[in-house]
Amino acid sequence: MTRGWPWGDNRPTPLRRFALAVVVATMAAAVIVYRFVTEPTYYGDFSLVWFGARSLLQGISPYPLVGPGLTFELDYSLLYPATAFVAAMPLAALPQAAAVTAFVWISTALLVYGMTADSWHRLPILVSLTFLFNVTAAQWTILMTAAVFIPALCFFVLAKPQTGMPVVASASSPRAWIALAAGCLVLGAVSLLLLPSWPREWLALLSERSGHMRPPILRLGGPLIALVLIKWRRREAWLVFTMACVPQTWDWYNALPLLTIAATYREAYLLSLVSTIGGFIAAYLAMTIHSQNELLRLGGATMVLFAYLPAVIAVLRQSTETEMPWWLSYLQRRSKRTTTPQ
Repeated sequence: MTRGWPWGDNRPTPLRRFALAVVVATMAAAVIVYRFVTEPTYYGDFSLVWFGARSLLQGISPYPLVGPGLTFELDYSLLYPATAFVAAMPLAALPQAAAVTAFVWISTALLVYGMTADSWHRLPILVSLTFLFNVTAAQWTILMTAAVFIPALCFFVLAKPQTGMPVVASASSPRAWIALAAGCLVLGAVSLLLLPSWPREWLALLSERSGHMRPPILRLGGPLIALVLIKWRRREAWLVFTMACVPQTWDWYNALPLLTIAATYREAYLLSLVSTIGGFIAAYLAMTIHSQNELLRLGGATMVLFAYLPAVIAVLRQSTETEMPWWLSYLQRRSKRTTTPQ
């Protein structure tokens, strides 16, 4: 299947995919290096969990240490679960800049290698503003998006559950659920061993500081996203729907998994283009609107209009014949067995 690839052959080989992954990942890492060199106060999102990992290894809770005027000075609190700190521990020995750069390189390489397994047609994702925002912010969303194509990466879902759980819910392979269970066991057990109080501390912070997080389906225009379930047999429909049902910010990097539902090069190009336009609009709103409530309302509506609804339209245009989520196909098989006369 060409999947609308506009030039050359569309036969990705492991060697070609690996070479492309190395090139793109190195370019992404170079962006991080440049930011650390030119901006002395720069930190990536991974910096937070790097700090959390180091604190846990020293037997210290990082939650009271992050915020305005604190050890790790930010305008907001640390809202990651301690399972994310455990996941970051392999890079905790590195200096912050090296750890963040390595994380972005690894995440990007895995995404590029994974999403080209069957075709080159998703490559427009890499020139979208959505992907660029993820790189410059050193976001976990890149790794969670790679898990769409590499089920073993669902081991890390508890590092960022609001992004990772929709990936598992829409996965067509039971390996994603097995990886999730293994991650829950390992990351959960180690985090509780190192900091038994973390669930209480984390939930207290969430209740106080997560008012800006809402499910996209509850934002202006959001109920229209449910139309995607007209194609309920498609795993892509469940990815879009479950993403819309989890609380999240309207920051544009959150939209990255939506771009993976493209079935052709044309769809990938259009989804990336429309989401990029939305990203510029969101950035303009952030610079010009000073009312937090108004910004949340308009920013959320922008994400619905330029990220979620285009993904809904793309899914509705696709054929019904495809892989279903594993849990749905399992329920169908069970239902057939129970209704078949013996």
